[in-house]
Amino acid sequence: SIGRRHLKPADDEDYSVKLENVMGVQYHGQFSVGNQSFPVIYDTGSFEVVLLSKHCGGACIAGKTIYDESLSTSFVSGTEMMKVTYASGSAVSRKGFDVVALGSAESPYRVPNMSIWQVVEHEIAVWNRATFSGIVGLAYPKLMPAGFRAPYYPEGHEKVPRDLGNSGNSTSKSDEENEDWTKNAPGDELLLSSMGVNYFAICLERNGPHKPGWLSFGKTPANVAKDPGSVSVPVVGKVH
Repeated sequence: SIGRRHLKPADDEDYSVKLENVMGVQYHGQFSVGNQSFPVIYDTGSFEVVLLSKHCGGACIAGKTIYDESLSTSFVSGTEMMKVTYASGSAVSRKGFDVVALGSAESPYRVPNMSIWQVVEHEIAVWNRATFSGIVGLAYPKLMPAGFRAPYYPEGHEKVPRDLGNSGNSTSKSDEENEDWTKNAPGDELLLSSMGVNYFAICLERNGPHKPGWLSFGKTPANVAKDPGSVSVPVVGKVH
């Protein structure tokens, strides 16, 4: 089994991740896995940590910083494949576990043995042209809720969904059996829950297409959320 322990008490220290502004239409910030760091999209509408990896070739990784499990001494291999669908397309990924951190590897908000998904192939055209290397889901429930879990395919037992071709293993089961596996697959603890983070805040600077944004965690966002003059929005994967 994979053990986990919190490295930092919940909401104990203010910490901000700078979000680089790409022409006012995209913001990405630093995210660390093992001893490697990547520019990622912090996404309130998804649940998983999905990273471009050496398992995905060609245009998928051209010109991008990618995750390489062989460079991480804390990486643990998983046994599942998953297809996840975003508004802009879908990706097939292989599961693993590693130490992750919001921002730099020295961030106070980090946790060991977090589920990560290494992209094997994707059909997200905008990702081929973009500069970010991952999508980090910030939806808050402790576990991925029923109805939102993407199909899981045990490596060596199932192949990835048929509409993406035979890029998995050579054997497969019926759609009914795949559905049963998905329903019974263990739910992963999600990123913010595993770190004990209950609140975060996003601030976007004004006046200019290149002004950065800030993704903040800690006591200040927690106190602002409790202020009667502020409005809090639940981040559950359906509210952006």
